[in-house]
Amino acid sequence: MIRPCPNGPTARLALLLALSLLSMLPLPAAALVETSQIGKLLQAGAKLDARDRFGRTALILAVRHDQPDVVRALVAAGAALDARDQFGRSPLILAASAGAAELVTELAAAGAQLDLVDGMGRTALIWAARHGHGATVAALVAAGADASLRDHFGDTALTAAIPRVWAASTP
Repeated sequence: MIRPCPNGPTARLALLLALSLLSMLPLPAAALVETSQIGKLLQAGAKLDARDRFGRTALILAVRHDQPDVVRALVAAGAALDARDQFGRSPLILAASAGAAELVTELAAAGAQLDLVDGMGRTALIWAARHGHGATVAALVAAGADASLRDHFGDTALTAAIPRVWAASTP
């Protein structure tokens, strides 16, 4: 949870801008606090695709923290749709894993690669299926995700979903 800055939004924005410019913090942290300030931060020199020590960009953090308005603003500003964190997770993989079907649809429509794999060889579709996110699976399939791809363990989206289906059908 982000707590209010005791000196108000202007002081908070100035601090986050300074950290962003020093590359100690990617733009996303600022975007998560003050969505309306993204343009100002970029004009002041903040790097849209700067990374934190975990390889996360503004877009990755906005998806991870369920900030759809920030995601839209960053995509509109030209954020790298297929940037990956230290585990190889892209914004689309994170959105799919969280079951954020609307974000998945928007990222796919914006041009995110549907079949990127993370460090375990899992695609967004495999993650959505593993977690039982039916609407997200449907969105990815409708966008053209390849359901035949296998992760490093040999699972496809279908075989990744089987344990959840079995558990749900067992009394």
